[in-house]
Amino acid sequence: MAGYKYIIKIVCLFLLTAAASAQIGPPDASWGVDRLAAAVKSKDTAFAVEAVKALAEIKNSPVAFNALAGAVENKRIEAPVRLAAIRALERYGEPRTAPSLMAVLGDDDVRWAAADALLHFKSDAVTAQLVNTLSRDKKSKRRAAAAYALGRFRAAAAYEPLLAALRDGNVEVRIRACAAVAAYGDRAGVEPLIVNLKTDKDWRGRLAAVQALGLVRDDRSVRPLGAALNDKKAAVRAGSAASLAAVGDVRAMDLLRARLRKEKDAAAREAITQALADLKSAVLSEVKP
Repeated sequence: MAGYKYIIKIVCLFLLTAAASAQIGPPDASWGVDRLAAAVKSKDTAFAVEAVKALAEIKNSPVAFNALAGAVENKRIEAPVRLAAIRALERYGEPRTAPSLMAVLGDDDVRWAAADALLHFKSDAVTAQLVNTLSRDKKSKRRAAAAYALGRFRAAAAYEPLLAALRDGNVEVRIRACAAVAAYGDRAGVEPLIVNLKTDKDWRGRLAAVQALGLVRDDRSVRPLGAALNDKKAAVRAGSAASLAAVGDVRAMDLLRARLRKEKDAAAREAITQALADLKSAVLSEVKP
């Protein structure tokens, strides 16, 4: 019986969507949109998600747009519904969507989806807002999400603020800033990343720096990555080995062999062994027959 009722609800949504789409003319001209907007707040999560999907199909309706934007920002609405609303707003593709996404960058339920969605609305204005959030917002979760989004934007105006964020007092922000700086592939970021690797007291921050250096692939990072092979945290040692292989400098082979002789952690040993194999393969591929 419960399944039958759900089917009836979905059929009703379909009919409402068709009716709303057919009647859209002047703003708020459709009774169907109002009912779909109300359904977004239903306590039946699956039903509410279907209502969101239906609203996504209706264009040029302020009621539909406001219902979706309101769902994104309403913390009383279940996360699956809010996430569906974010995807729906992406389909709208309108710049007015950005403020709703910016508003939830500190919300654990939807912040990463919102940060991803902002890429669809990339502009100088949105970049400036994200830079301001990264540099001045008091909430570390919002700063971290801003760093993540800016790494995807890769706007020139955001590069220096991201370098500054490498020194943020919150480790999550530093982690996201490391990844964002690496996304630019700019060698200007190598030295700041090396500083983080050497000075970050949190092993997660050091690991992020190690991984970022592996992505940038600059030979200046061979020595600091070699030193990180002796980090007290096995995950950092394993990450350093992988990054040394990614950099591809044969000088790393001696460093890796020396660490392998005394490495006791199984995962780190495996990473070092794989790095040596990768470097050896790279050397052999460069030797002409």
